[in-house]
Amino acid sequence: MTTLSLPYQFEIERLKRYLQKHPEQAASLAIAHFYDYLELVSQYQKLEKNFHQSSVTPTSRYTKLQVDYVELLRYCIQLQTECVNLREDNQALKKLIDIFAPDLPLAQEKGRNE
Repeated sequence: MTTLSLPYQFEIERLKRYLQKHPEQAASLAIAHFYDYLELVSQYQKLEKNFHQSSVTPTSRYTKLQVDYVELLRYCIQLQTECVNLREDNQALKKLIDIFAPDLPLAQEKGRNE
């Protein structure tokens, strides 16, 4: 039973038939294919080694996500606090404008909107 897909099985059959017609090239072809195979194995091992060295464990990924979430939550709270402070400052500025410059458009606009 083979696990190779049909195109690969076809390539193997082609190689068998070629070698039957040209047996004198069998040795050089076998060496070339074996060289290519070892090259692929070497590259695969390097990739696998790099993957295992750089991969993060699931628990540390989860921990990093938790830390990121807490930082974002703190930032959100900070932004909300700044927003509240800006609204208070805005209200104070509107009151000052009403007191010191009632003829400015902002003060007149407020009178129309109320």
